[in-house]
This record gives sequence, C-alpha cells and structure tokens, in this order.
Amino acid sequence: MKTLVFGVTLLLSGAAASAQDWAALDARSRALGGAGVAFADGRGDSMYWNPASLAVGAEKPLDFSTGFAFSFNAFVDAHVTGNVLGDVNRIVDQYEFFDFQSIQSSFDTGTVNTTDLQNVMQIIDSLSRLNDPGKGALVTTGASFNLRVGPFGLFVNALGNVGANPVVDFTGVGFSTDPNFFANITPAPVHVPTPAEAQLIGRLTPAIPLADAQNLAYYAQQSLGDAAISDPNFAKALIALYQGTGTGTNLYNSPSGVFLRALAQAEAGLSFALPLLPTLLDVGVSFKMILSETSFRFLSYAEKDNGTDLGEAIRDDLLKKNRVRSTNFNMDLGARVMPLEWLTVSMAGRNIIPMDIKYDGPGKMHMDPNVRLGAMVSALGFLKLGGDIDLVENESPVLPGYKFRQAGAGLEFDLPVIKLRVGYAQNLASPSDKGRLTAGIGFDIAGFVIDIGAQASLNEVTYQPAKLDGSEDKKTFMSDWVSAGITIGVNLPF
Repeated sequence: MKTLVFGVTLLLSGAAASAQDWAALDARSRALGGAGVAFADGRGDSMYWNPASLAVGAEKPLDFSTGFAFSFNAFVDAHVTGNVLGDVNRIVDQYEFFDFQSIQSSFDTGTVNTTDLQNVMQIIDSLSRLNDPGKGALVTTGASFNLRVGPFGLFVNALGNVGANPVVDFTGVGFSTDPNFFANITPAPVHVPTPAEAQLIGRLTPAIPLADAQNLAYYAQQSLGDAAISDPNFAKALIALYQGTGTGTNLYNSPSGVFLRALAQAEAGLSFALPLLPTLLDVGVSFKMILSETSFRFLSYAEKDNGTDLGEAIRDDLLKKNRVRSTNFNMDLGARVMPLEWLTVSMAGRNIIPMDIKYDGPGKMHMDPNVRLGAMVSALGFLKLGGDIDLVENESPVLPGYKFRQAGAGLEFDLPVIKLRVGYAQNLASPSDKGRLTAGIGFDIAGFVIDIGAQASLNEVTYQPAKLDGSEDKKTFMSDWVSAGITIGVNLPF
C-alpha cells in the first residue's frame, strides 16, 4: 500500500525522480520510437514493457492456448549531452598547446607575463562552462532472455550504464601557490573599459580589491572578448581563484576533470498475467530480484596532460576497484484496456519499489519508479500505430543533473514474413533535445523471428574542435545520440 501511495504522490508532484531510463531492450521497440508499452502484444519480450501483455488473447484465467515464445535481445546506446566531448577535448588541447604545466611553474615561482595570463584566462573560461547540470555522456548496453508459456513468463535482463560528467571545483584552488602572485602582474594600461569589462569589474569588486579586479578584467577581455567575460560563471571562477591564490593547490592541479559513474544491474524474475475482463481488461505483475554493482573513477585533466594511461586507470577502478554490490527485491505492474477492437490503451510501472543502491562514491544512487502510458491502434489488418509517454520526469543515477521524460511513437507495417518499422522519439525534459529518428526491419518465418532496430538523433555534435596549433580541423559526428539493437526469437501459438 505504501508503494502505491508513493507512486500516486510522485505522479501528482511532478518532481524529478531518480531512475534508469526505460531502455528499449528489444530491437522492435527501438525501431518504433521506444514505444514498448504501446506495442507490448504478447511477444516474448513484451513482459519487460508490460507484464499484462502475457494475457493477450486469453479468454479465461490460466489460458495456455495464447502461445509460447522466447527471445534473446542485445543493444548498445551512446548519448552525449551539451556537446561535452568537444568541450573536454578543447581543454585537453589548451593544456598541451599552451604548455600549461610550464606556465603554472612560472606562476608559482613569481614569474607572470601577460601572454601566459591571457592563455590561462582561456583555460578558465573553458573550465567554467563545464558546470552546467546534466552535461556529460551516457553509454548503455544491455542483453536479455525472455520465455513465455501462456500467462507465465521468465526473464533475465542485464543492463550496464556508464555516465561521464565534467567536474569543475575551484574551492581552495588559486592562480598560483605564490601569495604575491597578483603583485607580479603588469598593471593594465590606462584605457576606457568596454561595457562587458566594466560589468565584470563590478562583479569582482565585492570580493576582490579594485586594482586587482581591473587587471583581471582587462586581461580577460583582451584574451576572450566581451561575450565570454559576460558569463556570470566566469566571474565566479575568477573570484574563487583569487581567494585561493597562495594556498597549497594551484590551478593546474585543481580537482577538475571528468567523473565516471558505473551501474550494472542484472534482474531475474517471473511474470504472470490475468484477464480480469477477458478481451477487455488484462492485468499483470512481475516479481524480480535485482543485483546491482556500482563503481566510480575521477580523471583529472592534469592526469591526461601528464601522460597517464587513462584506459588502464579506468579499467582498474571501474572493473577492479571501487566496486560494491547490493541486492533488491522489486516489482513491475501493468494493465491493458481494449475498449475497441482496434484500440489498446496500456499503463505500466517499472521498479515500483524505490531502491537505495549501495555506492561508495560521492553522493548516492537511488532509483524511483518509472511509470509509462501507451496506446496503439490497428488498421487494415497490417498497420499498427502506437505511442508511449513517461508520466514522471526522472534523473539519471549515473549522470547527475541529466533529466529525461521520454516520448515516442512508431508505425509498423505488419506484412507476411517482413515487418517494416519507423518512428520518432524525444526527451521532453531536455530543451536541447532535437529528437531521434528510429527505424528497423523484422522477419517472421514460421514463427522464427529476427528484428533489427536503430535510433539516431537530429543533433550534430563536435567531438574534436580544431586544434589550436592548426594540425587538425574540426571533427563532427552526425548525431549526438545513436543506438542499435537486435532480437532473435520464436513466437508460436499452441
């Protein structure tokens, strides 16, 4: 009862919960805009989306004549938010091109020239732009096995998630370990400040003496121009670095870099469905045990600049160290209503019991329920049109600040032997999401099924800005969100 109350409260509150995205394990749903709840029609993998689908076609309880099915599914999904790959690669390039390690050594020993200071202003600007909530990268892989025998189902699902988000922390960090650093800066020439420069001085002066604020604002404007120095985050970064100057941590060795969080989950369980009102209302439930394993790793930009083998470091910490396990019992619930012969309306809740997942890294990992509504219409005997929408907004457990509320729709041409599928999906919780086109093809030969499905976003991403030394041009990729999956299975009536 408490679980039901929690779910209703969550729906009414509109607040973002923390949960895994409802990944499309099967290739068919992936091709149909991720609308798995709408298209859950009794196939072997339908119980993952809605356990009530095990009662499709049942005319009485425990009706085993509805069929036998099994399926194997596998997929991979990669998503970059906020063009973070380009931002991080640019910072790494700046560290190398400006020889930031040598600049920092000069700063710490009392040598400050204006060119070095302006170059460091560019690094500070790049770092300060990485603190946007939800900016990062997500990689998800999964596989599953599903077996259906009439109204009963057995399933084993495995999902792996890795989130990478940039971390910028200037607390206790300064321009230099030399307390006399600002006395070594060449004073700015007498000039009329630009409006943006004057605005920056105004933001700095409550915390920084006027003369030092004027010097920092002048060299920042000369290096970056008016647009960049107008960003309030840039002013906050300068204030923090000013206050931290003379302490034990310089900017080069600041705790800024990329934080990796990993969550791997394996769930196994049983599903059952019941036709409460045969051919009108079906309900279903899945009981499962979930084994979760979490890990983490922080990678600093200084590590990359120093030539650390990052691949080996990541493998050691994510796959060998910092790993903890926990086990949780959970449930999925679902219902299907068929008010008309050609219309099905479905609702399903995944992991309806909130879970605290053991995690030794900073923060916590918590997962709340995900609730989804779907509807499908059939026409002409071979056309199916359906759509899903998440009823709650969720936040990724491995990429803090990244919120999602997925909606998708798909059209299936259910022809003999061959199945053609197209669709569209979008994250309604992300203003920058430009949607994803989805497509796939399936083959059903005497009950033996092979499906292939893919998705690609409409948003180009710059993963490598032009090198500062001119050795490489800008490199872009056509999509910031791509995924693909395959399903092999059998669907047979008794």
